[in-house]
Amino acid sequence: MWEANCMPSGDDHRMFAEPLKSENEDLKDFIQFLELENEELKIRVKEVEGGAGHCLNAAGHEHIAGDLEAALRRLNQAHEALIAEKDKEFSALIAEKDLTREQFTTLERDYADLRSYSSKQAAQVTEAKQKLEQLQVASQKKDDESRKPRARATAVEAKRKVLPEDKRQEMTCMPKETD
Repeated sequence: MWEANCMPSGDDHRMFAEPLKSENEDLKDFIQFLELENEELKIRVKEVEGGAGHCLNAAGHEHIAGDLEAALRRLNQAHEALIAEKDKEFSALIAEKDLTREQFTTLERDYADLRSYSSKQAAQVTEAKQKLEQLQVASQKKDDESRKPRARATAVEAKRKVLPEDKRQEMTCMPKETD
């Protein structure tokens, strides 16, 4: 009865199946032994009650009946103790299974969080690379733009050096003509 209500399902069943089978077999063997002994005691009680016993007086019958009842009580107590022990073992296995499942769930959740974090990091790295490339392109354009006026100034300076001195002064002193 407890086996049907408490047995783990699915893949968990395989993990506990082997130990439970051997424990169940031990329990069944013990129960069969108790049942056989109980049947023997019942037969002896019937014999005593029917007068087929060796003791013919009432005191002997009471003594035998008391012994049989005490033996039956001991067997019932042993049976109850065995069932209680097996229930404790089974409860411990269930608790261990639950703990393992909880640990697995925690690991699974942590792994999912790590994957999510890694994905976000990868996206940020990609975005940073794109921004860096854009900044490099913009910097290159600014460098190119700043080189053009310098190149023009250098070219004008080179032309001035080539011109005779009197023409140079005219160029610097002459106001620019506007169109």
